[in-house]
Amino acid sequence: MTPQRALASPAPTPYEAVRELLPFRLYTFQEQAVNTLAVCQNAGLYLDVGTGKTATSTALALYKLKQTHQQVIVLMPPILITGWGRWLAQVKGTTHLAYRGSPAERSAMRLDKLFLLMSYQIFKRDFERLQRELGHKALVIIADEATALKSAVSDNHRKFCEFSAGHDVMLLTGTPITTPADGYAYCKIVAPGTYRSLAHFENMHVKERDFFKKVSAWMNLDVLAHNMRINAVRILKEDVLLELPKVIHTPMFYDLHPEHQRLYTRLVDEQLLRLPDGGKIDATQITALMHACGQIVLNWGHFSGYAEKIAAGIELIEELLQELGEGKLVVFSNYRMTNQLLHAHFKSSVAVFGDISREKQNKALDKFIDDKACRLIFMQPRSAGYGINGLQHVCSNVLFMEPPITSTDFQQCLARLHRDGQRLPVNARMAIAEKTIQVRQFDALLRKDDLVGAVIRNPARLRDVFFGGGGS
Repeated sequence: MTPQRALASPAPTPYEAVRELLPFRLYTFQEQAVNTLAVCQNAGLYLDVGTGKTATSTALALYKLKQTHQQVIVLMPPILITGWGRWLAQVKGTTHLAYRGSPAERSAMRLDKLFLLMSYQIFKRDFERLQRELGHKALVIIADEATALKSAVSDNHRKFCEFSAGHDVMLLTGTPITTPADGYAYCKIVAPGTYRSLAHFENMHVKERDFFKKVSAWMNLDVLAHNMRINAVRILKEDVLLELPKVIHTPMFYDLHPEHQRLYTRLVDEQLLRLPDGGKIDATQITALMHACGQIVLNWGHFSGYAEKIAAGIELIEELLQELGEGKLVVFSNYRMTNQLLHAHFKSSVAVFGDISREKQNKALDKFIDDKACRLIFMQPRSAGYGINGLQHVCSNVLFMEPPITSTDFQQCLARLHRDGQRLPVNARMAIAEKTIQVRQFDALLRKDDLVGAVIRNPARLRDVFFGGGGS
């Protein structure tokens, strides 16, 4: 009798090769993303906020380290470095360095850890050192919150492309674009060669420009949508986190106090009179005018010269806090002046915005999460709307006191609460002061969201969820 030959065991998948190193098993959709992108030198992990981009990209990086790569650099907004460090401390067989601090402190650091964590700004400041000491190695470079690279003409994008040439790259973001124009920057990194140049991209997709030479109409967005899917995975939490409660979107239109409304109208008229008389008004002046008008809505005391004047929007927050009983509330506002005012008015609140040091911001987040008596946190979208985790365990109510500038900002801010671990329906309220610039800003937010939805698959349209009675 001829002895039977033993059947060879199938080779492990990329995820199976590193599964034992991770502190928990990935979701099936994360595992599939790892296995799909493992063969790609350049990869786009466009996983919706709250679906585990950090864990998925780590698994992918670990697999590459098991192959021929030597080290991983992770670039991110500075507020995320601590969270990344805590995560990597749970991953077996890894070491990491939070590369931050003063120039002297960074100079004294040895760049020999398996994972190097740093902000985009530090990456640019120490570019020559990083190039000199690490450029010859086989690197994996992860760009977390890759919206920092969305402008192909920015210094961030230029330095990233220069440094990453020849290395493996991952772009991580749940909200890749705020306008179709951003697609070129991502395609240049993830699918190089798709467009020969920015001019090629614009010839393919720009249909019309307005008086200020800004794009007013796009074309061939189905082609751009296809190109955005090359070497990339797009996952929405609504597809995979099936037990995640829905979001309840509520527009809250309110009126300014009559005296405040008169002041608002007068100040806006005065701003208009300051524009050049005749001739061409450029887009920069219009943007400045819109921001000036936007700050008057909540800062009545400042613009009237009487600090005791309390805007109706502040009363709206007070009423909502009463309605929530002991519940917590996250409030987002765009302007530094507004955040300063609100934080000072609500004495027991904490805050995360640009004027506050990174150390105090982290303490504010910890206090809001850990202290039941701390019910209110004020946050600025660009300072705190991206990457922060943990709020979903203690809060399900978010209020936007000033309409976000882009749908990306809105979705990112909302995802601080609407993410894995949330057990209650998230109530997303948008405060809009009637007869002010906020009405126009809200409408612009909806129109921008419509356009982005034509390029990359997004959650339900904001126009529908705010006015169609649906949830996302």
